[in-house]
Amino acid sequence: MLFTEENGAYLELIEKNDIYHLFLGGTPFYDGKKPFFKVTLIHPASDIHIRKYSRQTKCRIEETPEIYELYVKPYVDTMRGSRIKWVYNILDHISETENVIYECTDEKNGFIILPDLKWDQKTVSTLYYVAIVHRRDISSLRDLKKEHIPLLLAIKQAALDVIPKKFQEISQDQLKFFIHYHPSYYHFHVHISHIDFDSGDGMDIGRAYLLEDIINQLQTMSDHFSLIQRTFTFFLGKKSDLWLNVFSKIMDTT
Repeated sequence: MLFTEENGAYLELIEKNDIYHLFLGGTPFYDGKKPFFKVTLIHPASDIHIRKYSRQTKCRIEETPEIYELYVKPYVDTMRGSRIKWVYNILDHISETENVIYECTDEKNGFIILPDLKWDQKTVSTLYYVAIVHRRDISSLRDLKKEHIPLLLAIKQAALDVIPKKFQEISQDQLKFFIHYHPSYYHFHVHISHIDFDSGDGMDIGRAYLLEDIINQLQTMSDHFSLIQRTFTFFLGKKSDLWLNVFSKIMDTT
């Protein structure tokens, strides 16, 4: 779908998955060049989406294993299924199939690597991929156990092999791997970006955890231990769904 104006300005839909739309556009300069800009459209947007992207006050949260089990996990369970239909569309090869650069179909350690919708797929300095696991029993960082180390190592190695071959101007040591907690959606995935790319609060302390550090922590843990048993400290916006439906209610009772 391409929208054009008489003055040469244009906006082109290049990707659509469920309610998420990615447009690339441009306006002609005096020398005839068209600088690109990117527009991400969420339609129809829910109240959760609107609050997520609104300016808001944040507070520090110390989420203990007990708080997670009693209050957070029930909330996480409600945010799966139809709430993340667009993720299942990718895994089931319904949407964005042409963008997949790597797939492992192994039942336990399988995953797909494809461009993040935020990236224009052109600018190497803002390169941004995401690896989404096929298995549906890992909601977030919390669920990781020692048995998941082969999966995490496979994701890293696949990205190191494939991405520099696709973009020769980037080397393996210019890729960074990180995991968000809390994530923007509760189906386990790993972010892969250019080391120079600053993704804003997506790389903040208390939000982004380096993949290598997580692997190392899992390697040093006993077999019966998992990340569900540790306390996570993070910063949460007071308009976020997680704050309104979970932590604001906890604070009211303490």
